[in-house]
Amino acid sequence: MSLTKFVAIAAILLAAGALSVTPSLAAKGGKEKPGTAGPTGSSIALNYPATTESADGSWPRLGDSVSFSTVVAGLAGWEYPMVAIWCYEDGVLVYMELATPDSAFILGGGSSDWRLNGGAANCEAYLYAYGKGPHESIRTLAGTTFLAAE
Repeated sequence: MSLTKFVAIAAILLAAGALSVTPSLAAKGGKEKPGTAGPTGSSIALNYPATTESADGSWPRLGDSVSFSTVVAGLAGWEYPMVAIWCYEDGVLVYMELATPDSAFILGGGSSDWRLNGGAANCEAYLYAYGKGPHESIRTLAGTTFLAAE
């Protein structure tokens, strides 16, 4: 199976799992909660800009670029790290993106239900370990949540 096909299938499986598990987490809302270290010592945290804009709760917003500070620990030789963002409005998934930990994410992407309809969203970001080759797997290493304004 090609890496591209594996990542696409993995993203679909993650989306299906998230729809059954994460809406209750997303519904909590509020400000960003600090990233938590996972059982391997890995962590993920939203990178805030150095401006005062973030202090008043107006950042991040739909359409803003966000990135994360990550610490990846405990990977097996066949695994590689990926970051996924899941954003919800009233428990409904409106945006999801999967990329490498050093990527910048445009909240809402180019065309999502969130980008088309607007509104604030409760977002979750997870640092995953993807297994490749004969060890195909996905493990959650760490996660964090944040509120994205309209």
